[in-house]
Amino acid sequence: MKLSYKLIIAAFFVTAIGSFIWSANYYYSKYQYEKKRADEAVQNAESATLLLFCAPQLYGCLIFEHLVEHKLGLCFSLSVTTCL
Repeated sequence: MKLSYKLIIAAFFVTAIGSFIWSANYYYSKYQYEKKRADEAVQNAESATLLLFCAPQLYGCLIFEHLVEHKLGLCFSLSVTTCL
């Protein structure tokens, strides 16, 4: 085979390997970005769910504390740790 044919074949393989490496890097970076975005979305959803379930309990404790302060003239400090 002529040297020029060998060079063309070598250039083709170098280009094919280079494009494979580039595409693997590109899609792996895309995968990492999407995974990070999905993890943040799950974390935000968990926070919103926690707020949704804890809010009535927190408001109930605050109302109870307000009623106790005004009826008994005492100031109680309630620690709401059951939901957190």
